[in-house]
Amino acid sequence: MHSRQSIIEICSTFVQFVADRFGRWATESNLRRSIQSCINHTPQETSEYFWALYWYKLLKLNP
Repeated sequence: MHSRQSIIEICSTFVQFVADRFGRWATESNLRRSIQSCINHTPQETSEYFWALYWYKLLKLNP
């Protein structure tokens, strides 16, 4: 199994099961592009903790 390393992979991929077992990581393309755009606008921020809080706060403001 390929482990996800980057914040983009962690936040934009989801488990796809095959016969009730792990099949692969499936990527949600629109979400991936959106996350990449945010990161490109703030390249100095590389912390996963920062981005997790950023998107959590954004979600709370715009449910």
